[in-house]
Amino acid sequence: MTELVGLQEIAKRMSVDVTTVRRLIAREGGALNIQIQRGKGDKILLTREAADKLIASYEARRSAVSADSEDTATFDRQGYFYIIQLVPEALPNRVKVGFADNVEKRLAEHRTAAPTAQAVASLAVQTIVGLSRHGQHHAHGLQTST
Repeated sequence: MTELVGLQEIAKRMSVDVTTVRRLIAREGGALNIQIQRGKGDKILLTREAADKLIASYEARRSAVSADSEDTATFDRQGYFYIIQLVPEALPNRVKVGFADNVEKRLAEHRTAAPTAQAVASLAVQTIVGLSRHGQHHAHGLQTST
């Protein structure tokens, strides 16, 4: 019988939280040909082989980003800070500010409750994990004290 692995174990091996593992499966599961299985209580499980593929893909992506950096800070993933006006015709100053992997998808989600919502601005960023050896966060050449 094939050994099944839960998301908690995968997250622990990757040193990330379970939400990151879920996102990774959603984003890369198709390309890696990963089939999820359901356990008791609708728990998400992967075969040991699929879990190893997912972890290898994640580690390869992370090492490629941080391999040429001598600091210990690494970029976890790319996303966007966004500003969305919810009801621009009635309340133009009422906005949502947030972070998303896909601004258009996030705008579509807001439009379920606010059909006239529109994106005002977005800025591509990479999230940072860790501190440099100098005790400061680094982001695109900018430094902020901790």
